[in-house]
Amino acid sequence: MKNILYLILGSFCFLSAQVNIRGNLSTSLYSFESAGNENNLNFYQGLYFKVTPENNPDFYFKSNLRLIKTSNPSEWNNKVYNSHIGWRTSLMKTELRLGRQFVYSGVISGTMDALYLSLSPVANLNMKFVGGVVAPFDRKPEVTQWDDGNVLGAYTSYRFDKALKTDISYFQKTRNEELYWQQAGASFSGTMNQLFYRVKYDHNLLTSEYQAIRSNLTYYLDLWSFSAEYSSQRPRVYEDSFFSIFKIKAHNQIRVAATRNISEYQVGLQFINTSFEEGESSNQVLATLGNKWGILGLIYQGGYGGDNIGIYAEVKYQLLNNLKLNLHSSHYKYQRQSVQIDENATAFMAGLQYQMLKSLRLDLQLQESINNAYESDLRGLFRLNYSFKY
Repeated sequence: MKNILYLILGSFCFLSAQVNIRGNLSTSLYSFESAGNENNLNFYQGLYFKVTPENNPDFYFKSNLRLIKTSNPSEWNNKVYNSHIGWRTSLMKTELRLGRQFVYSGVISGTMDALYLSLSPVANLNMKFVGGVVAPFDRKPEVTQWDDGNVLGAYTSYRFDKALKTDISYFQKTRNEELYWQQAGASFSGTMNQLFYRVKYDHNLLTSEYQAIRSNLTYYLDLWSFSAEYSSQRPRVYEDSFFSIFKIKAHNQIRVAATRNISEYQVGLQFINTSFEEGESSNQVLATLGNKWGILGLIYQGGYGGDNIGIYAEVKYQLLNNLKLNLHSSHYKYQRQSVQIDENATAFMAGLQYQMLKSLRLDLQLQESINNAYESDLRGLFRLNYSFKY
């Protein structure tokens, strides 16, 4: 993978002697105490950048990398989340990408080392194709062998008008010449006056059963908004997984919500019902009050999985032009399904964001949690973000 990255970067030498570079450099230190009362300090170095040849702005190279040093166990790890060369042109709105990338279109979902093509041959029609290999689960800078996991996918969408957009998609994963994931899906969505709707269906071709059904409806009326959602989905278990020997059971969820804007405040109320094939179900009620400074929420859950009642709050307050205060706190009283004994969990976070320069920001956080397992779990985060453009 490293040699491939160098090759891709080197190709820009043939495109232009001068390039434009923009990105972000993030350095983090995270301090915490392990279960054995040992102090730990983890180091994270993140780098995101995009390189564009000055004389060929349709080409670009984009990468998102992270270097990690953990203290327990003591080891270094480097991860490549995104690293690919791309080309865009106004001709049929074409985009071509080669390398590591995350793709999400219809049933196509995942990080892969692949060739990706998107184009619109006619107005309102968009077509996407992707083929390659799955990226390593730990995002190491390595390329998976073809027989260990290759992918192929296609997606097509067409917008008839504002009231109707439809898409169909297909995605498969193969290992050792055997399909272990094969999905097809379709969706419909649109807006009619103040009403937005979306219906999505995913089908597992290997099990001949639906994988997921999702639908939602949202209506806007002056200062009000109302929404209703229904979803039914099965766990994503690959055909060659050990867990495929078990019966895959779906769970169904219904959610209704309403929000109301009152002056500078927004009041929200949600009800969520989740049911399982065993006949068990749980209910959840969530009430919120928010404004530009933050949000206050109350939550109640009962039924399958135990009872839970809690309160949480988040505050974001601009102390100075370049200094922001962030506070978050929550407290929950709950019962586990198997042990009907009240337990408590409290968490608190206090942080400062200091914009030292236009391109340099310092983040400091203290995090504390108290529960039945830990009387006190104090953690600290130091992060320095530098944005650059050359």
